[in-house]
Amino acid sequence: MKIILLVGLFISTALGQFQLIKQSYTTFPSTSQGAKALFSNAAHQASYDPQERILYVLGAQIAINRPRLLHVVDMFNPAAPSILLTHSMDSSLYGRANDVQVCGDTVAVSLDSPVPTKEGYVILFTTFRRGDTQLVSIGVEPVGVDPKGMAFTNDCQKLVVANEGRGGLDGSFIDPPGSVSILLRNDLGSPAHVNIGFQSFLENRETEYQSRGVRWVYKGDHTAGIVNNMWDDLEPDQVTISNDQRFAYVSLPENNAIARIDINAYSVNELFGLGLKNWTLFRTDGSDQDGGANLLHYPIYAMYQPTDIATAILNGQEYIVSANQGVIKRYAAADGLTNSFDESKRARQISLDGDFDQSSWPATLTTAVSSNQQLGRLLIRESDGRDPITQRIKDVTAYGARSASLWQVQTMSLAYDTADELETKENELYPNTFNGECSNGNQSPLQQRDLRSDDHGPEPTALAVGMSGTTPLIVVGTRTGAIHLYSDELLVPRHQSVHREGQTTQTWNALYSANEAGDAIITDVGVINASDSPNGRVLVWAIGSATGSLGVYEVSFVRK
Repeated sequence: MKIILLVGLFISTALGQFQLIKQSYTTFPSTSQGAKALFSNAAHQASYDPQERILYVLGAQIAINRPRLLHVVDMFNPAAPSILLTHSMDSSLYGRANDVQVCGDTVAVSLDSPVPTKEGYVILFTTFRRGDTQLVSIGVEPVGVDPKGMAFTNDCQKLVVANEGRGGLDGSFIDPPGSVSILLRNDLGSPAHVNIGFQSFLENRETEYQSRGVRWVYKGDHTAGIVNNMWDDLEPDQVTISNDQRFAYVSLPENNAIARIDINAYSVNELFGLGLKNWTLFRTDGSDQDGGANLLHYPIYAMYQPTDIATAILNGQEYIVSANQGVIKRYAAADGLTNSFDESKRARQISLDGDFDQSSWPATLTTAVSSNQQLGRLLIRESDGRDPITQRIKDVTAYGARSASLWQVQTMSLAYDTADELETKENELYPNTFNGECSNGNQSPLQQRDLRSDDHGPEPTALAVGMSGTTPLIVVGTRTGAIHLYSDELLVPRHQSVHREGQTTQTWNALYSANEAGDAIITDVGVINASDSPNGRVLVWAIGSATGSLGVYEVSFVRK
């Protein structure tokens, strides 16, 4: 569960800055026989047990003939983590493994069904103790379809699960409704569970919530007899719990929204549309065909679309912290559709189609969307955001705000955004991997530089909150493998540093073999506060899913 009280006295970061110092780098096997390979999803999520100083690292293998693996990692020596045990989960019973969380004496793992459109599962284990020879399961609980992120309440008595409910093929196309499950611990038997859907909250209020900015992306295909309700279209992703333990906040990235769930009433309390980010005052690179980093000002917008979220108390005020990754909804023939669906389109193609209403545009924007070296390659929303009269697109709106944000918890109004700092700082310090990709083992990170500029840029994918003494920290991990530290008084957060591990000029395959590929495509990060740390120092860990790796770093305050 990602919640921390960020209060108290603050070290003046004007005297120095927080930086990360590498402690160790570990890659994980993707098979029970110990085989390792790049792009095998050998590590995807992790959760730390402060009592035992153990990190549980979950792989996300999806091959039918490969077991789902949960690694029990000894963190007693952060400079040399060791795998104490690898637990295998049967791929004939479970689909993709999605998340792991530990609280008290319980470890929870969420997994899809082997048929992704069927209800998934949460497996509960007792926590591992040194000297144990196996990880003991205490139950398997059915939840909603495609369970993703999870969070425990502070007392470890309730587990909240976000069920994404992605559409797909099950004989024909089906889009299961997104939902939230709450498991209630029962020490005398299997936990009770409640599944909370959105239909009763949204039915006959679809227009109201669309006007509030909650997106209804795929409404079906009436020519093919497919009707998709708004509650079917909602896709819960990650969860965080409020400080008073009353509410769970659930990210809905495709819908550009956050849901508030009343944990005690087992009901949807509210849906918040997050609005649009105006890029006019900030710089961004929207092209993968401009030869590198070209950060420019454009009068365009972006949906925030956070995936990972956390809760923080800053000087008595509660906030939701978000990593604004950006997500595009697509369905293909393989999902059971006669007519494929893609809500996005390249800006230049929309311009060529004459589908923009450019009547109020500056000439520079008209030129930019027509050029593949500026905004022509940028993927923007095409299925919604149209003028109700002309049915043409008035604004250029991209996917993901390329930032981290603070949201006031009662109203979900924006309190702070990191603007263009993730993109500009990575360009300044790690230009060889600027907006880079990790998808081709025969190419180098340098050769794959700039390939994500037309998608989501640096693509913040994971975040965590913690403390260094009395100083608050926010850690943001990006797809490029960079880890950003933010600190200071956080009412006006300040970028402290960015660290990217690994080399850049050899091929990904060569770098992986030499343990020099870094934390490529970060999917999870965590902070271990000094009081919970095995060496008494603040640690940050990062999971690289492309490299199947765990990077461990010490947070050091470097005086100027």
